[in-house]
Amino acid sequence: MPGGRPKGSKTNKLWADALRKAALEFQEGTKTKRLELVAKSVLNKLISGDMSSLREFGERIDGKVPQDGTIDANVTIEIVRFGKG
Repeated sequence: MPGGRPKGSKTNKLWADALRKAALEFQEGTKTKRLELVAKSVLNKLISGDMSSLREFGERIDGKVPQDGTIDANVTIEIVRFGKG
C-alpha cells in the first residue's frame, strides 16, 4: 500500500471538492470554464511533444490500460556443470 493519506480521507475529499468547484467556475471576463482552459493547456502541451500529456490525454479519452498482473512466458533452463564429472 502506498504511503500518504487513504483515498477516502476527509482532507482528500475537501481538496477534491475545492478543485472541482474551482474548475467549474467561469474564467473572469469570459464564458470559458477554467476546466476547459486546463484541457486546452494539456492539448497544447501534447501538440508540442510532451509525452506525459499524451498519457493523460489517452487515459481520459480511451481509459487506462488494464493491468492483470499475469506473466506469459516460455522458459528453458539449461544446467551446465564445470570440472570433473
